[in-house]
Amino acid sequence: GIEPDDPKLAEKCLKLIDRLPQTCHLIHGDFHTSNVFLQKSEAVLIDMDRISIGNPIIELGDVYLYYEALSDTDPEATDPYLKIPIRLCRRFFSAFLRHYLQTDDDRIITEVSEKAKLLCNIRLANRLRKQGTLSSEAGKKMQGILLETAELAARIKDLSTGHSR
Repeated sequence: GIEPDDPKLAEKCLKLIDRLPQTCHLIHGDFHTSNVFLQKSEAVLIDMDRISIGNPIIELGDVYLYYEALSDTDPEATDPYLKIPIRLCRRFFSAFLRHYLQTDDDRIITEVSEKAKLLCNIRLANRLRKQGTLSSEAGKKMQGILLETAELAARIKDLSTGHSR
């Protein structure tokens, strides 16, 4: 297995993050459907306390967390936080990426999705690490996250989404 404090994996991930292209995109910081309301047919974002300017892959990593990583339970269940059926979470993420990136090219969608997954995994591993001593189940989850992160980090050369303006 991989140790939670694996210095080589940490260094690779930090280098990818450090080399993020500087962009001037609006980043909500907590973007998900529970923070979007319709008012007179217009979308209104709420919970704006983490709003900033930055690279969109950071936001996409968070969106990945909500719609992909946290939807590993019964597909017929309703996500208690997002209040939508879990089976729709992944469909939402895929449709969201296609619209956001303005492409139907599956290669691009997969590439950006993997980059978002890498950032999501870093966040999940950090959450688990902050818990201190892990239970057997949490330890297995951590190992899965770290193995997947190592595989992604070996393939991913940069975290660019193609939105460099």
